[in-house]
Amino acid sequence: MGNSKSIIALILCAGMISSTGISSVAAQSRNSRHFRNDSFPGRGITPVQNNRNNNISQNSRSTLPTGTNVPTIYAEDRNATRIYVTKEETLPLTLTVDRDIRNNNNNIVIPVNSRIRGEIRPARNRRGSLFVGRTIIYPNGTEMPIDIESNVVTRTEVIERGGNSDSVWQGALAGAAAATLISGVTGNRVISTEKILGGAGLGALAGLFLRQGPSSAEVISFDTRRDLDLTLRSSLSY
Repeated sequence: MGNSKSIIALILCAGMISSTGISSVAAQSRNSRHFRNDSFPGRGITPVQNNRNNNISQNSRSTLPTGTNVPTIYAEDRNATRIYVTKEETLPLTLTVDRDIRNNNNNIVIPVNSRIRGEIRPARNRRGSLFVGRTIIYPNGTEMPIDIESNVVTRTEVIERGGNSDSVWQGALAGAAAATLISGVTGNRVISTEKILGGAGLGALAGLFLRQGPSSAEVISFDTRRDLDLTLRSSLSY
């Protein structure tokens, strides 16, 4: 009888230990699952909301609004102070951004040395000319469309026959049409090809040399130090 009571007591004791162990393991398992969820916030609803907010924030940080000023230079010849075009001339041109352009969050959207490809063209009312940019090329080679323009330039220079040709060309570049016109007035048939923009060489002037040139020529003169500041006409995101 005594032995039977001892056996029963041992069985009850073992059951209590087993129940406690199972409860402990279950608790540890729940804690372990909770820890894993905390350690990997990619799971669950809250991290998804955070990711969405982060995307919105990133889009906001990488946008420049309409009206943003973008100063540029003609980097192919940093010594050039003027660019001549005729009133009717369209001149393909690529300008280089002169400094980092940041948005309101102080994030760089257009890095320095980005290039803007476009053209100098007559203004819509034909009173002056302006630069119109249509493609931006980032330093890493990425190209994107852009809607950007300069102010309309109405400043002109009149070149008279018999004037000093060297002074006309000092610090100046010109489109092929303007170079042809100037050469016809000054009689200078030797113009460095580096002075002529748009891919034209001296061959573009050959027809003019066969006849008497005009007594004067009026060309539009872009000041490279102030007329190449551009303005976004629509927002730019990158």
